[in-house]
Amino acid sequence: MEPLLELVAQVWRTDPDLRLGQLLVNAARLGGWSNDFDIFSAEDDAIEKGLRNILKRQADAARSL
Repeated sequence: MEPLLELVAQVWRTDPDLRLGQLLVNAARLGGWSNDFDIFSAEDDAIEKGLRNILKRQADAARSL
């Protein structure tokens, strides 16, 4: 649980204006979860994958500046 929560915190620090629900839905979607209305059933690994994708996109965007 701690590594996943730290990942959430790391992503949230990069965009603190997001609400937690927004962050989790975005992460689930980017992790391959296709049902935005059923985030309750999203697997932790899909959310983790999505959080890592968010961080990668942010890093890629920063490099392209």
